[in-house]
Amino acid sequence: MTSGGSEKDPKDRLGDKLRDKEKAQEDRFFAEKEKELLRRLKERLERERGSAAGEPEGVREKTDGDPGGPTRERAGEGDPGEG
Repeated sequence: MTSGGSEKDPKDRLGDKLRDKEKAQEDRFFAEKEKELLRRLKERLERERGSAAGEPEGVREKTDGDPGGPTRERAGEGDPGEG
C-alpha cells in the first residue's frame, strides 16, 4: 500500500505527459487552421465590400503587414520598388 494514495505509478505520469503533449500539439494545429480561415474570410469580406462600394475591378486591398494598414494596388502590378 502507498501512503496518501496521491502518488501515481511512473508509467501513469508518463502517459499523462504524452497525452498533454498530444493535446497541446492538437490545440496548436487547430489554432493555426482557425487563424488561416479567419484571414481568408477577412480577405473575402474586404473584396466583397470593395465590389459593393463600386470599386473598379482589378483594384484590391493589399495587406503587407505594415502597421499603417492596407495599401491599394492594381491587380497585376508589382511593388514599385521591384525591378
